[in-house]
Amino acid sequence: MKGDLGLIAKLVAARFGVSCSPEDLIELGKATLRTEIAFNRAAGLTSVQDDLPEWMRDTENPSSGTVFDVPKQELDEIFQSL
Repeated sequence: MKGDLGLIAKLVAARFGVSCSPEDLIELGKATLRTEIAFNRAAGLTSVQDDLPEWMRDTENPSSGTVFDVPKQELDEIFQSL
């Protein structure tokens, strides 16, 4: 995984005065996705809509020169594992 979750956890802890670990950040992300999925289901959306807009897969990030290239099947597996 790119980036340093340890550094981000320290920044969150310093800013909010709480204990925060990289694992806490991962769990927070998962909880956020579960909440979003529950909201979408209550709004009548299905797993068909659990995808990124096409432009997010095609547009290069100017600061890194990368393009989001995670296959839809892999994203589906991630959503199903939540």
